[in-house]
Amino acid sequence: FKKDYGYKIGIVVTDYYVHPHWINKEIDHYFIPHESLTEQVISYGAKKEQVYPCGIPIGLELEAGVDKDAARKRFGLSKNRISAAVMGSRVFGGEWYEVTRELVDFDYDLLVLCGENKEVAARISRLEGRSNLKVLGMVERIHELIGTVDILITKAGGITSTEAAQAAPVLLFANSIVGLEDKNEDFFIGHGAALRITKHDAKQVMTELLADPAKMTKMRKNLEHIGKKKTATNIARTILGKKP
Repeated sequence: FKKDYGYKIGIVVTDYYVHPHWINKEIDHYFIPHESLTEQVISYGAKKEQVYPCGIPIGLELEAGVDKDAARKRFGLSKNRISAAVMGSRVFGGEWYEVTRELVDFDYDLLVLCGENKEVAARISRLEGRSNLKVLGMVERIHELIGTVDILITKAGGITSTEAAQAAPVLLFANSIVGLEDKNEDFFIGHGAALRITKHDAKQVMTELLADPAKMTKMRKNLEHIGKKKTATNIARTILGKKP
């Protein structure tokens, strides 16, 4: 294909771990999420000049910034209260109910996005605690929520983690899929940009976090440093043979 038509082939790695199966002698460009992964790609056989740590492309809405006042109003969040969101997945299964149950008794605004799981949404709605609890289903313009809340509890998908890196909330990972998303967890935790919680320690982790504003600020700064700007544009420019 390349020989007949003169095309180049590029791969965009959408997780913060590069599986060796991505590396192939026919590939011209490897677009990876972060420069710290460069040596990993090279160890699999790629050449350094083929590797571009551009980041993972996401919608430009987050890069442009979110009107936080408007977003707070949309989601019913207070200007003077810490806000947290639990955002699992469309099915919102696994341990999400148990994790949420541990998080309702804190003095903050708590949004729980249950996706299409109406049964769990009903159970969570009946939970009682000090939080201002709001249960939502599928949410349009999810970037507005990610760009507004102070604390985001979610599983470590590559795209969601990258969106978080643009908005830089305090990032807590829960209920991630073993074998891939847990590698994303390891990456962000290793950079001091996230913590991992379970149904067994969620309350303790949140208690310690809310008592340490300096730690929360440090985590947000570390997360922001991971984020890349103009990723999609830079990938396109590279493919077209232009300098990013």
